[in-house]
Amino acid sequence: MSSLTAPLLETGTSHATDSFQSSDPDIDTVIETVRKTLQARGRMALGQLVYSALDHGAVMVSHPDQTLEKVIIVGKSKSVNQWIAEATSVGKSMWNWAECNPIKVSLMVIGLGISAFKANAIGQYMLSVAAYFCAWCRR
Repeated sequence: MSSLTAPLLETGTSHATDSFQSSDPDIDTVIETVRKTLQARGRMALGQLVYSALDHGAVMVSHPDQTLEKVIIVGKSKSVNQWIAEATSVGKSMWNWAECNPIKVSLMVIGLGISAFKANAIGQYMLSVAAYFCAWCRR
């Protein structure tokens, strides 16, 4: 059994289901270097990823004008056909992942259905409580 600090993917390996392989060798080199550095230090990137995501979220909320400006710049950086090709590529990668992980997909769909059912039930409960509250306030 592997430890919690063991890497999920060994360096220098690739799998048929890897959708994160870029067409730019420089990016792959940077990713490989970061992966090796994390392995050498016995650390995982999850904490840093969560921290970075929260940091980006905070900037997005506190500076929506800068966020909108960056979105426009990124949006104009490619043509419509390039964005369609990018979306198609992401869709194909997601479909390939779903085909390789049918149990995970099934559990995710079941979980989504349960969440929707619970949200509907909670909404109905809140409506009934609100009606009782309004009736109580009129007394």
